[in-house]
Amino acid sequence: MPILLEKVLILARFCSMSKYISVVIAFVLISFFLISCKNDESDFGVDLVNNDALVGVKDSLEVVSYNYYTGDTIRADNKTLERAVVGVYDENIFGKTKADFLTQVRLKLDALNPDFGTNPVVESVVLTIKPSYSVTDAVSSTDGSKITTTYPLTEIVGNIDATMTLDIYSLSESLGGTEDVLYSNSLEDISVEQLLGSVEVTKEIEGVVEYDKEDNTKVISEILPSIKIELDKQYFIDKIINYQGSLELNDNTKFLNYFKGLKFSVQEENGFLFTFNPKDLDLTINYKNDESSESLSYSFDLSSVYNVRNGNYQYERPAGFSDMIINSDKVNGDEKLYLQGMGGPRAIVKIQESDIDRLKNKIEIEKLSIVGAKLKLYPVNNDIPQKPPYIFANQVDLDDSGTISDYYLFSDLSTFGYSTGWFFNPAYSTDREYYELNITQHVYDIIHNSGENKPIVLDVGNFTGTAYSTSANNRAYTPYRQVFYGNNTENKNKLKIEILYTKN
Repeated sequence: MPILLEKVLILARFCSMSKYISVVIAFVLISFFLISCKNDESDFGVDLVNNDALVGVKDSLEVVSYNYYTGDTIRADNKTLERAVVGVYDENIFGKTKADFLTQVRLKLDALNPDFGTNPVVESVVLTIKPSYSVTDAVSSTDGSKITTTYPLTEIVGNIDATMTLDIYSLSESLGGTEDVLYSNSLEDISVEQLLGSVEVTKEIEGVVEYDKEDNTKVISEILPSIKIELDKQYFIDKIINYQGSLELNDNTKFLNYFKGLKFSVQEENGFLFTFNPKDLDLTINYKNDESSESLSYSFDLSSVYNVRNGNYQYERPAGFSDMIINSDKVNGDEKLYLQGMGGPRAIVKIQESDIDRLKNKIEIEKLSIVGAKLKLYPVNNDIPQKPPYIFANQVDLDDSGTISDYYLFSDLSTFGYSTGWFFNPAYSTDREYYELNITQHVYDIIHNSGENKPIVLDVGNFTGTAYSTSANNRAYTPYRQVFYGNNTENKNKLKIEILYTKN
């Protein structure tokens, strides 16, 4: 109880914004959000409200929800790509998704005009990729003084037991400049120069630590968990080593015209999609020369914010899929909603004005006040193995053609978004088996304060960054997809907004 009271005090400053919300209602609201949503009978915290003056009552608001066609494209450049997606996944609902990644490579500013010494000999050229992985589920094995640990990838979608061949190409065309806006289909026909190297990729990566045989606390060598690709040594001898002292290696503007970048692409027609941070890529030339008996190294700059990057996504949809999304029922709503990241389809939700009027009349007559509102989305059982961790939403304006013209944050995020213990879009849990969006303030404003009833856009993914923003999200690179029940169905899990209100 003291914890709940503390949260009420935190929220009290928000309650003063409206003459309609009392401290008691704030207490109920916090209780509502902190209750574990284990089933439909208790997730609104009805059992916390048990006297004549404050009786928790559940109701619902009817909505119209329909699929929204994006053209299978999305902005996918430095502005939106915090992570890169590579791979291919083909399934019978959304079809085939192929993801390639393109990036520029720069010279480090403190390593311009590199000097490789006398008679340099290249030992290896290694590109290192660091995907996200789970430490909790890692498995280790020991061979003498060497410990090898296998880590499962965490951001992986598709046939995860597949093995794919990842190819790295050099580009023969420029990626342009950071001022250019690049979409996921902007550079689908970009030409490559040559294949530099390949590696097999699976659902796991390894890390190796070798200890001194006499002192098991002393580390002799360590290979961090990653994907390492040996690239063509001769290419870099001709392109870099033999060009030392040239103008191309003394200035990044000239270098970017000389070495135009890299392309990451898999060979297979089906497998999985995985992600990594493009700023964590490492490209290193390992070499020796006459001046040193030890190995030397020269690394390029792939972390620069000035490197142009592009996610190149290609879709092959099942017959009729795109037509189904394009011809969605915007009047009555669709039976099913198809949500996909990486520029795939979205969904629009509109609260029925007639139902808003019904609830307004009921609240006025019965002296009620809204203290909870949740938009619930139930996945349709299907063959898609990995469910999205999150669904998120924004309010939008639609132009006369039904196209999104502007975005707005929910008032719930500005009011409660930074409060401990409150979640706008809690992570998906198999215990709950549905997704939810906590839009209490939004619905309260519509019902009690005649707030504007704007359409809502639903997306796979989540907000990113330290501050909520309509443009700060991972929709451009989240590889997940899912099918949900819409409103136009007889299924008990149809899309609707569940309401909790109390007597004043």
